[in-house]
Amino acid sequence: MSNVIKYVFLIIEISEFITGICGNGFIALVLCADSLKSKTISLLDFIFTCLAISRIGMVFILLLDGIRIVFHPEILDSHQVIEVTFDFFWNLSNSLATWCAACLSIFYFLKLSSFSHPFFLWLKWRRNRVVFTIMLGFCLSLFFNLLNIKFNTLRVSDHLEIENNLTWEKCMPKTQYYSSQILLHLGSLIPLAVSLILFFLLIFSLWRHTRQMTHHAKGSKDLNTGVLVRTRNTLTSFIILLVVHYLATFMLTWFYFTLENDVTFIAAQTVAFLYPAIHPFILILGSRKLRQISVNLLRQIESCVKRL
Repeated sequence: MSNVIKYVFLIIEISEFITGICGNGFIALVLCADSLKSKTISLLDFIFTCLAISRIGMVFILLLDGIRIVFHPEILDSHQVIEVTFDFFWNLSNSLATWCAACLSIFYFLKLSSFSHPFFLWLKWRRNRVVFTIMLGFCLSLFFNLLNIKFNTLRVSDHLEIENNLTWEKCMPKTQYYSSQILLHLGSLIPLAVSLILFFLLIFSLWRHTRQMTHHAKGSKDLNTGVLVRTRNTLTSFIILLVVHYLATFMLTWFYFTLENDVTFIAAQTVAFLYPAIHPFILILGSRKLRQISVNLLRQIESCVKRL
């Protein structure tokens, strides 16, 4: 019965993988083609592109790990370097996605929020410079992150060269290895906390501005009010997906060395898949350029189907 449940979750993950590849691939291809055509790229498009590329890596790693759980659950115990390699690419893609989400929250907060504090106004005028500085800080953090993972890889290789017959638990205690991985995930709480705080402040600012516009309009329909409401709903859905994703990823790391139930693990993986699979379509609907290109693409596909 447990094997049947694992196959069901794997089928769900495959569908989420296809959805994530289509959404993130569309964003990356459109923005890269647009930047090559215009020979320039805006800061927001650059963040979108990095976010899409990182989430493509995330869905690949999650799918491969799901296939591993269903067909070869014992492979990580007998091939230590494979496990460290999985962790390397997972931390790379997850860290990139975390900091891109933080930069996105900072960009939208400084662009759309309306606060009268002098420090906020000073930051608002230097929006691009602030976001660019944060991204440089992310690069430094990512460098130390990769050094830590590389150090773990070298330690595993050294132990394997000394005694090939030692098991994973003997050559490197599993709890020690995954404790370092949990610390890496705890480090991602900083950009996650920044994203949540800024998005909540932005939603509060949009809600207050919407109330003021509705009050002054005296019940008449206002186009700008509708745009603000859609923006607020988009941000709310993003916050929900982001929190669910990072709770699921933390549970995945914890389950690696505290739980032997593969069904629970693959179920947590399926939940972690939701953020990189669904959020790109929220970005497409929220961006006028991406939305128009997607509508034109769907119309071309529909016309080709009718011709057939």
